[in-house]
Parts: sequence; structure tokens; C-alpha cells
Amino acid sequence: MLRDPCWVKSRIGARILLRAEAGKLTARDIRLARRFGVDRGVEDRLLDQALASIGAEKRRRGLLPPLPKIYVPAI
Repeated sequence: MLRDPCWVKSRIGARILLRAEAGKLTARDIRLARRFGVDRGVEDRLLDQALASIGAEKRRRGLLPPLPKIYVPAI
């Protein structure tokens, strides 16, 4: 299955945001962030979804603590 190029760029952008938060940006990260900043396909909505997706993957693998019960939607 092929991935949408905008989604791939958004996931890379989300990883750059996480590295920036951790204070571990590289020159390459800054170059890519500038490029993605002017790319019309990399939208705020996609970046938010990518951040949530990366967080969910880390929680599933046990790298992040589970969310508190108040954030779990009732089904």
C-alpha cells in the first residue's frame, strides 16, 4: 500500500517537532522544517494527527506511560 506523500512529510515534521521539544535539533532537521513549512500539503491537521499517531505507537510499545483514564473515550 502506498502512503500519501503529504502524510509521510507530516510524520517527518512531527518527529522534528518532538526532537525540537527535546532540544536535539540538527541542521538537517532545520532544513527539512523550512521546506515543510512552505509545503502546502503539510497542514496543521496532518501534523496533529501525526503527533497523535507517533504517541500512540510509543504507548503501544511501552515507551510512554498510558494515558490517564479521564482521556480514554467511553465506548
